[in-house]
Amino acid sequence: SRYRTFIQRLLVEIGRGGYGGIVIWVPDHDDHRPILSLVTRYRFTNATDASKLLGGYCISRQEELSKNKKKRKEVREMARKILFNAKRLAHMSRVDGALVLSHRLRPLSFGTMLSAQRWRGRTLYCLDDHGADTVDVDLEKYGTRHASAVNLVGAYPGVVAFVISQDGPIAGMLCTGDDRVLWIPDMMNRF
Repeated sequence: SRYRTFIQRLLVEIGRGGYGGIVIWVPDHDDHRPILSLVTRYRFTNATDASKLLGGYCISRQEELSKNKKKRKEVREMARKILFNAKRLAHMSRVDGALVLSHRLRPLSFGTMLSAQRWRGRTLYCLDDHGADTVDVDLEKYGTRHASAVNLVGAYPGVVAFVISQDGPIAGMLCTGDDRVLWIPDMMNRF
């Protein structure tokens, strides 16, 4: 739940900035090189895994339950670091291009231009939690940010894209591997 909360916090912080953006989440079994071979302007070499911060926070939180005053201070400091990390990543999303995160929530790059062949499969709004209630998406009604995210997740099944509109909801996109990209139109109502 802490992992999910961190992603939610990141998306909210990006939305608060009023700029919009794209966050790409790369699963652990995926080789990052094909995705990073896209037009990557800013690559990270020694970035912090937010998952390590979250793990330390969870351990400290459990120890805090023992009413140890030193641990309470440590837990507050860990929470501050996690929030700072989410805000820093959100700030990087303001640069044109996408913020790419590993499964460990480690930033791999930002300002990444998404370049994939045009998606030829179906793109469907996922209107329920199980992907059963779907409606076709007319991609012509959306801009470059949404289209490039659909193209990328279609080209790399398993990758998840979050598209934060400047003036609208936060959409999530993933490819099911059977020539369908599922588009969750309002992620914040799903958390």
